[in-house]
Amino acid sequence: MSRIAVAGFLVLVMLHFDFWRPQSARLLFGWLPQELAYRIAYIALAWIYVAWICGWVWREEDAGR
Repeated sequence: MSRIAVAGFLVLVMLHFDFWRPQSARLLFGWLPQELAYRIAYIALAWIYVAWICGWVWREEDAGR
């Protein structure tokens, strides 16, 4: 489980520093800038990762050690 957690962290770091993604001023749905949509999706993914870490990987009995 810890290997999956580390791999997820590395994926989030790679997605955060998105130098590989071409920048575009295109609008999604006619009003949402593509960069903002990417950041919203990244924040949602990071939130899901943190909830998973806190709920399933970092169990309560491990917190006291």
